[in-house]
Parts: sequence; C-alpha cells; structure tokens
Amino acid sequence: MSDCSSGGRSESMEVETVAEGGSRLTQFAKPKISDRKYHSYKRQKTGKGKSTGKSTGKGRNFGKLSQLKDLTLDILFEITSHLQPLDILNLSRVSKQFRRIFASKNSLHVWVAAKRNLVLKLPDCPTDLSEPQFISLLFEHHCQACGKNRAQKTDYALKLRFCGHCFDENVVKGSQILKNFPKKTPHEVFTLVPRSFLKSSQVFQGGKGINNGRPFDSGDNTRWNTYYVPEITSVIEKYLKLQSNPIALESFVTAQKAMASQMMQVRHFSEMSLLLADKILLQDAITLSSWVSSSRNDKAQDDAERRKIRRARHVRIEEKLEELGWDRALFPTHWNWEWHQLVEQPRELTPRIWKVIHPKLEVLLNKVIADKALKELEARRTLRKKELAPLWSVYVQNNALDHQSPIIPNYRDVCDFPPVQKVLFADEGHTPLTEERWNSIVECLPEQIEAFRKQVQYTLLNRLESTRAHRPYLGQESELDGPVPSGMLDTTPLNHASGLFICESWTGCGKVLGGIAAIATHQDFDGMRWSTICATLRGVPEAKSAVTTVLKAVGLPEDTCLETVQDLGDTFLCLCGNPEHRDPMSFTSLMGHIFAENKYYENVIQMKSYVYLTFILGAVAGIDFHNDHCLTDVEPFVALLPNSPPLKVAPEDGSADVLVNDVGPTVGNWSMRRSCKYCYAIGQHNNFKLGTREELDYHMRAKHHRNKFEDNDVLPMIDLEQWKASLRKGASTA
Repeated sequence: MSDCSSGGRSESMEVETVAEGGSRLTQFAKPKISDRKYHSYKRQKTGKGKSTGKSTGKGRNFGKLSQLKDLTLDILFEITSHLQPLDILNLSRVSKQFRRIFASKNSLHVWVAAKRNLVLKLPDCPTDLSEPQFISLLFEHHCQACGKNRAQKTDYALKLRFCGHCFDENVVKGSQILKNFPKKTPHEVFTLVPRSFLKSSQVFQGGKGINNGRPFDSGDNTRWNTYYVPEITSVIEKYLKLQSNPIALESFVTAQKAMASQMMQVRHFSEMSLLLADKILLQDAITLSSWVSSSRNDKAQDDAERRKIRRARHVRIEEKLEELGWDRALFPTHWNWEWHQLVEQPRELTPRIWKVIHPKLEVLLNKVIADKALKELEARRTLRKKELAPLWSVYVQNNALDHQSPIIPNYRDVCDFPPVQKVLFADEGHTPLTEERWNSIVECLPEQIEAFRKQVQYTLLNRLESTRAHRPYLGQESELDGPVPSGMLDTTPLNHASGLFICESWTGCGKVLGGIAAIATHQDFDGMRWSTICATLRGVPEAKSAVTTVLKAVGLPEDTCLETVQDLGDTFLCLCGNPEHRDPMSFTSLMGHIFAENKYYENVIQMKSYVYLTFILGAVAGIDFHNDHCLTDVEPFVALLPNSPPLKVAPEDGSADVLVNDVGPTVGNWSMRRSCKYCYAIGQHNNFKLGTREELDYHMRAKHHRNKFEDNDVLPMIDLEQWKASLRKGASTA
C-alpha cells in the first residue's frame, strides 16, 4: 500500500493482515484471553463444513452484489469512492479477490477517497499500521483477544483494543512483568516500548492532557507504568539476548526508543511549523484519542438531530391518523416492533412515504382493535364464571352431591358443560347470569355431572399407569382425557389396594393418596379443577408388587380392595426399626414409607461412582449399601396389629437421648458436623438426619450391615475427604 501503511512490508504480508485489526497482534505472541468470562466468544469458522440440508433464508437483496466481482477496476473504484473507510474494510473481507485488491499499494487512492467522505477529517495513518489496520482500530469495536463485541478499551498508544477483562489480562504493570525475568534486568527496557495510554499516570480528558509535569513520552517510562505483555516480553527477551553484543544492543535500543517515542510522544511546534501541520505526520496517542472524542461528539449531535426528526415524524403520523378518524387510544403505547418500524424512523414524513405506510398502519390498528375486543371478551367470560360460583354452591348443597360421589365438579368445570356454556356465554357474555337463567338449565345437569365423573375416572385410570405428572404451567389449563369409551367403565384398578397415586403439586407434597376420596379431600387440591388435579397425579410403577408383598405378609388376599385396608386404620407396622417409623401407621402411610426407601436405594445404586466405590473400595473397607425394604426378601418386613413381631433393629435403652451431632445443618460451624463415612465413600454427601446414637445405630445395621455402631463410623465433614483419599490409596496398593 502507501509508504505510511506498513513500513516496507511486502504486499503479501499486507494481504494477510487486512482483517486482523492491528499489526502489533501479528508481531508478537497472541494476547491472552481472560478467564473471567461469563460467555465464550469465538469467531465463526468460514471453512467448508457439512451441509445441514436446510436452505438459507434469502431476502429480496440476496445475490445482487455478486456482480461486483465481475466489474472492471475503474467502475469498482468509482463505486468505492462514495463509500466510507469502514465500508471498504468490510468489502475487503468479502473474498480473497477483494482482499488482494484493497490491500494492494495501487489501491491507496481508494482509502484516501473514502477518508474524504468522513465529516471529520481523519488523522494520517501511523507508520506502524497499514490502512486497513488503522481503520479497524478507529472504527471497529470487537475485542482483539476474545472476539467479544463492544470492547470498551481502545489504547491508542499501544494501538490495541480489548474488552475490560482481556485488557487487564494483557496490559500489566512493569513491576509485575519483571518477576518473570532475572532480578538484574535493567529498567531501561521500559523505555523501549510504548506505555499504556489508558492506564498512564497522566490523566486525559477529551483527548487533552492535563499537565502534571510529566510528558507522555517513552523516555519517562518506569516499572510503575503498564505495558502490553506480549510486546514487552519479546523486547526484554531480545534485550537480554543482545547483552553479549554491545554494538547490536545499542542499535536495537536506539531503534526501539525511536519507535516508542513515535507512537507516544506529544510533539510541540513553533508558529512557523504550525503552518505546515497538515503536512506533518502526527502519529501519537493524543492525536488519535482527540479525533475519536471529536467524532463521538459529532455523532452525538447527529443522534440528537435524528431524534428530533423521528419525534416530528411520530407526531405528524398520529395527527394524520386522527384526521382520518382513528382514536388516539388505539395507538400502541407499549413496545410494538411493527409500529416502531413504521413510525419511529429518522426520516421526514413525505407524501410518498405516507402513501406507503398508511395501509400498513391501518392493518396494525385493526389488529389492536381485535386484540382489545378479545381481552374484553375474556374479561366478560371471567365475570360470568364468577357469577356461576355461588349458584353452583347452592346446587351442590341442595342436591347432596357430596353423598353421591367424591367427584364433585368445580364451578369452573361446570362452565365447560355444553348446556351451561350456551347460556353462560350467550351474546358474547354481555348478559349477566341471573338465577332465572340458571334455573333454565338445571334439569340437564345430572346427565352432565354423570358424564363428567366418568371422564374423571377414565383420566385417573390413565394416570395410574403414568410414571410422571403433567402439571400445567402457570396460566395454563389442563384437559381431561377423552373421548371416554362407550359402555361400562372398568374402575376395578382404582378400587384395588394398589390404586395408589403420588401427589406432585408445586408445593413438593409427594404424599401417597389412595382412592378418589383421598384425592378429593387432599389439601393441595382445594379449589382446583379436576383436570388440574388429574394432571398433578402420577402412578407408582412398583405399586402392584409392593402391595402384593404387604398383603401377603399381613395375611390378606391379593384382591383386597382399598376400602378394606383403609378401614383397618393405623394398625400397620414396619419392622425395619427406623426410629421415625416404629409407630403403627395407616396403609397409605406404610406404602409411602416403602416407596421412599426403595427410591432412596435406587438413587444410590444408580450413582456413577457407586459401582467403583463398592467393588473396588468395598473390597478394602467392607463398604456396601443394602435395601432393608426389598420387596423380594423372604422374611416379611411388615406386620398387622395385634401381631407385633420383634423389630429387625431393636432400640437400645437411652440411645435416643445420646447426641452424636450437636451441630445443626444450618449452623455456621458446618465442617464439624459428623456424617456416615461409608455413605460419603459411595457418594452420599448429604446424610444430615443422623443426629442421635439411636438413628446412627439403625443406619449402620440396616444400611451397611454393621453389627455394632463404632465411634469412628462417623467423622466430621472436614475429615471425610481425607479418609476417602486414604481409602483409595489403600485400594490402589492392595
């Protein structure tokens, strides 16, 4: 390119660095990307890749610029003479052909013409940068280390641009850099490179230096200033290498000082030389910073003018719409992208523009009217439903629906009955629901209620086979399953003792519910629609086998119904010996306890580390984990009063009062809380419930088959990892 582009570099080198954004990045090691990143920024690869098989979206201008590459250079240069420097830089990245053209020395006139198109005169290109690199430094905003957009740190002395984190990572104080070199490294090395303009000890405002007696010159550099790490590291290494050759070292020092001063020094001119200022290259940090500051001020003024034009256009459009009879209340007051694209534009409203946007504005306003009407309709429907609530409550009491079946439709369920909808939402919900209008549909309600109950039963049968709930999101409504098969519905599975559900409401209930009556009276379902209730329930895959095991253990037939076991009340015993479950309990409470214990065991053995820890470490320390509620055990683990066999883990006298942990799980001294070391070894790090000696005794005997609880079976949290490490070491040497 020109003499001021790269200081004698070959044309091929210029081509290679067109898009790099700074020759200083190519002279030294790559800048370090800061680890303090919330996101990863990577340049997209433009190489060949596998096709996804999907066609790329094509706009109306797609392919129109493809003919540029076939133009003669005279026509191409005539077109580019009307562009700005950043446009030329972007054009040079379109193809390798354009890259060669615009990086050539013969295309200097293109860059000169582009710079003339700027409102504010651009400083001349520094000698250490090519024209593309100079334009990239001034006009682009990406971080030259990590690629992040909108990098805020542009240092015009170092000719580099970084984001905040990468700037702190790559521009470091000299004293910190010297720690990586011999202690006798001369401080002269700091005068061989430019120091940071942004972190200089001299303060700059608006590109103007505040005189504090220290010139911004490389000769004033010290170890307390900050420098570009890859650059000063390279210079120090070369300086130390040349110390054995005084002549070469002196030449190197002279050249580096001249270069650093050229990049930093503030030049002072006499009155005579000021007349020739336009012909003198002022390649220094303050000149560039001053130009950028002035450019930003001009842009701010342009933005203010554009806002003024945009506001005038906005006002004029609304006035013209009002003249056509449109109500101002219909104009979007919140953010509307389509409206914004038409109204909030920095162009004056001309008759031609109005002719184009007027039909589009009316389409948007008609949509606003339709949306408003829909919201008003929903508001009226909600009001009609609320009017139905007291009428339905009276109907339920007068007809004793609670004695007929536990499935009592909620008033919102009744709103979905076809006859009720016809009356309730007649005339688009404008007519209030009076008692007289309600009485006109009362006769058809029994039939609708019966059909509704059948649909709820059908949905519950399906939920019984499901292993997960389908809870609706906030603001959404679920629907009952349908259509219901014709004929009699077999509800035997719901009435059997294995017809158990688990509540998965947003409260995290997790309670086992047996039968429709228990579901209807569950506190988490108070006021809910039955469609939402059914969506909140799930079945239990192991319910049939678990219930069969329990019924056999207590001497009841396999076809025992749910009502029979519920009538037995709190007469069921679990023989595991868990201190929290030694008292008699109901059938559903017992099944919930069994389900929870089996789920706990499954979670342990499915952990990734369990197999390794039990088969490798277990061979050394005898570590294992057992399920004392296994459904395939020959020996029964449940009983029915008055029969009361001995517990598998009998309590010891006074052990319930002996505290092993006197540090609660929320107390600050967490590291001293004691936990089971065997559970910790197999990956269970949250064993917080073991507080008394009685609980620990049960845990060791039932879960780890330890005959007796020893004091060293539990360790403080702070010592568990060290014990586990010693266990691994023992396994590796065994």
